[in-house]
Amino acid sequence: MVLRLWVIGAEDAYTGGERLGAHALGGRSHHYASRNADASVDRDLVMSDLSIPRNCDNRVGMEVLASIRFLGPLAASVQGRAVDLGGTRPRTVLAVLLLAEGGYVSVERLLDVLWEEDPPNTARAQVLIHISALRRAFGLDVIETMKGGYRIRRESVWVDGYAALALQERGDAEALSEAMSLWRGPVLACLSCQALAPEVRRWEDLRLGIAQEWAEDRLAAAATLDVIDVLTLLVVENPLIETLRALLMTALWRAGRRAAALEAYQEGRRVLVEELGLEPGQGLREVHEQILAEEPADVRAQPSPAQLPPSTPAFTGRDEQVGVLDLLLERQRRDLPVVVISGVAGVGKSALALHWAHRVAQQYNDGQLFANLYGYDAANRPATAHQILRRFLRALDVPGEEIPADVDECSALYRSLLQGRRMLIVLDNAASADQVRPLLPGSASCFVVVTARRRLEELVADGATAIAVKVMTDRESVQLLSAVIDRPLDAVTAARVGRLCDGLPLALRIVAARLASRPGWSLEEMAGRLSDERSRLDQLSRSTRHVRGTLTLSYEELSAKQRTAFVRLATFSTPAGAAAWLMAALMDCSLREADDLLEELVDAQLLQPYGRDRAGQLRYQCHDLIRLFALEQARAELTPEERKQAYDRVIGALLAVAERTDRQVQGAFTQGLRRGNAPRWLPADIDHMVTDSANWIEAEGLTFSAAVCLAVEMGWDEPAWELISSVELLNMHAGFSPARVAEIETVVEVCRQNGNRHGEAMMLRTLATAFTATDQLGAARTRFEQAAAIVDELDDDFGRAMCHGGLGLVDMLQGNLDDALERLELCRALCEQIGNPTKAADTMARMAGLHLQRDLPDEALRLAKDGLSALPTGDPTTSTVEGNLLRVLAEAAGKLGLHQEALEASTRSVTLARQIGHLLLEALALRSRGEARIALGSPADGLADLQLALQLALRIRDRWVEGRVLLTLAEAEPERAISHLETAATIFAEIGTPVWHERTLTALNAARTRR
Repeated sequence: MVLRLWVIGAEDAYTGGERLGAHALGGRSHHYASRNADASVDRDLVMSDLSIPRNCDNRVGMEVLASIRFLGPLAASVQGRAVDLGGTRPRTVLAVLLLAEGGYVSVERLLDVLWEEDPPNTARAQVLIHISALRRAFGLDVIETMKGGYRIRRESVWVDGYAALALQERGDAEALSEAMSLWRGPVLACLSCQALAPEVRRWEDLRLGIAQEWAEDRLAAAATLDVIDVLTLLVVENPLIETLRALLMTALWRAGRRAAALEAYQEGRRVLVEELGLEPGQGLREVHEQILAEEPADVRAQPSPAQLPPSTPAFTGRDEQVGVLDLLLERQRRDLPVVVISGVAGVGKSALALHWAHRVAQQYNDGQLFANLYGYDAANRPATAHQILRRFLRALDVPGEEIPADVDECSALYRSLLQGRRMLIVLDNAASADQVRPLLPGSASCFVVVTARRRLEELVADGATAIAVKVMTDRESVQLLSAVIDRPLDAVTAARVGRLCDGLPLALRIVAARLASRPGWSLEEMAGRLSDERSRLDQLSRSTRHVRGTLTLSYEELSAKQRTAFVRLATFSTPAGAAAWLMAALMDCSLREADDLLEELVDAQLLQPYGRDRAGQLRYQCHDLIRLFALEQARAELTPEERKQAYDRVIGALLAVAERTDRQVQGAFTQGLRRGNAPRWLPADIDHMVTDSANWIEAEGLTFSAAVCLAVEMGWDEPAWELISSVELLNMHAGFSPARVAEIETVVEVCRQNGNRHGEAMMLRTLATAFTATDQLGAARTRFEQAAAIVDELDDDFGRAMCHGGLGLVDMLQGNLDDALERLELCRALCEQIGNPTKAADTMARMAGLHLQRDLPDEALRLAKDGLSALPTGDPTTSTVEGNLLRVLAEAAGKLGLHQEALEASTRSVTLARQIGHLLLEALALRSRGEARIALGSPADGLADLQLALQLALRIRDRWVEGRVLLTLAEAEPERAISHLETAATIFAEIGTPVWHERTLTALNAARTRR
């Protein structure tokens, strides 16, 4: 099958022509992103979770709408149409996203690349503008916004670099040839950016590796002439790489160009001597001697891979461990030496292995093999033995098509090739003995070094030597700090810093890096900063054994209260980590006590702080292994009742703060709403807990989701629906993702099973809102009607009002304007009946918007003014409704030619929107103000407003607003009218708004006639 990936304003890629949309029609509007997928997608063809350099796949030949090429000049196209990527900065932004290892790029990284050390005050805004410009240029949402940054949607865009990686991984001759064809010159040619030099070098190294494999395959197949031109160019670009020059010399010699081959050698020798002061290496000299002796070199005869990564700079200490390794090397006789270096994370296992490997590499002249097995790696799954064997066999010159598909056959071939050869093999970050065993050679002439967090006792039982890496001594800590900081240090103070860092090289290097980059800081000041933390436990100065032993030691030295805090925190997991309030809820204590407990656990190295959230709270998280250990203790020590009480307080705190925020933000808007009866909980020092309710709610979004999952798992219907309702009422979401819709449907079922009719109605209404937002209007109508039947049964007038309001919106979107007006009038009457003038005024804003659709601006203007008069005075929580009424008033006034009144109303609306941070309202108000300014003779100011409105619409992914702004821009920019109108027509067709689509087509036909 052919898979077409459509990425248009959504966070996921889908097949076929499924439309994506968003709406904001009067009243309290939300911004949503539609995600509709064809269930018949062949999942085997959709490759996601791509990262560099492993697990890369960008299926070659897959038909996609967009393609990007950076293996040469940066270029892109959509369905064969070249994309104008703009100036240097947007192109640089795209380059950073493409070259990012792991895919994700933070905004801070973009700032560093674009402006290095001195970003302007507008830098973040400029990054947003560049991202939006790239999205507009593609016409597709190829860049996904993530928390604090962005990523290329690698699963839905063909990228030449990712395809090259996949082809290299395949490894056969055809794949290597295809990979070679993807390069059109140096990576990112014509885009000079020093900050990207390391990434560019990495891709250039990939090119050279593929070229070498390809050239070797072609020479082995006697295709000599095929490779001479390619190798000549690569040698010119990389004159110091001897393996490439040796291949070129061999190709020239086999082609009968002996003199040219010898000349290539002399040129290489000259460059090496002049630039490095070195004579050619043994491999290059051997090829030269063979040519002189008229003996054509066998390109595959003696491969000598040298795969060791660089060793850690300023490596110090570890004399004892290095001595053990040296002794094993000296005693190497009949049996294969295998060493397992084990220890806790950050203790320096890999650094020790690589330091020693580089130290003895010359004694293993047949080569060195290296592989990261990714046993413990957040970004990569553990590598399989088969994957590593394939990589090693290619390094040993086995053509890709000759590598066995069976892991046992691969292992046997690998052992055969290493028989009698002196090879050093370093296997880093192993997960288990089973992962390592197939990678062990059978020859005693080899040497294997394995690093692992566990001891891998199975290997030790088979005869491997175990080396446990301990924390550094005071002397070693002082040596490391002195080597990295490179300035005289007081030994006593440096030793104190080492102890405060637990003697872990990783922590010591972080401290040293901070000191090295801040010459104004003294070592004494750093020691003082570390000493300000809560009291440290005795184990910080003791040696570690293995992971569980180390954690047991840490755990046993905690006080009883600290132990309880540690295990309770582990039982409530959230991707956002924990702030102090969560600890307070789990422990039923004050915020101050919770702060102390968290810091004490940090001092015990059982928690790690990882920065402040947008509410200013310090957040903490467990390392994965620590959390597993804590859960073991929790199962043994916490009773079910203790857990339930702790969870009740966590959920109660979320609901209590949400309710508190609701009163602050919405005030009387929810007057008459029937809330649930799940228990609430707050610590005594609540004001210390939440100083900024709105930001607190947003910072805890993932905690709300985790709490919903917990409530569903426990079958707690009341807390589950109240949590989701709190999120929906406060508009905390950025959209209704498929996962969120599924979550709501699950809670509907939980409420139904437990006979919770009120909760079922609330969730059906929320589900209907989600379906409305994602253009599933039939499903939305069904859920609203189901909810309406239940609220009638419960005699819930507020629920009736919300259902009629929702059904009115569905009717508006489907073009049933008379039915919509009837629904909205009923909603307004119910709101007035229950004493909720704010909601009534909000409904009047929506009714006014409906009259604008019916081309009745007089009626719209009257309703907007009546709504403003009906709003309660002196209530700051009515700002959203007031701003929306002013925005509708401005639009109506503009249609009536009252442009000054429109300008004043829209300006007030913009001001209110910015005060409350309502981006969608700001975009709509800017559209109205831009229209008024143009009408009053200020076209430059008006266009500036419209462009900003368009940027905001793209940022919040509201396609209805985007279409509205494009309609106005078509009038303001006649020369671009057709382009604007075509885009708007596509948007309105896709999101299913027939009135706006028909209006846009009329304007488009008129514009084409004028042309």
